[in-house]
Amino acid sequence: MESSDDIVEMLVATVCSKATEREKHLFREALYALIGLARVEQMAHVQKDFEKAVIAASPNYNRH
Repeated sequence: MESSDDIVEMLVATVCSKATEREKHLFREALYALIGLARVEQMAHVQKDFEKAVIAASPNYNRH
């Protein structure tokens, strides 16, 4: 499996083949910002699922 760094560099090379170094840098930074946002969203979903599982495992949880 490729790392996110590898994928970012592949995208920069593919999409920005004729771009200036500054444009490549800005695109790269935007991609890393999206990766960060996706990680935060994923962790929020994991936390929400964990909380649901804890509640469901609680002896006081009513399954009806």
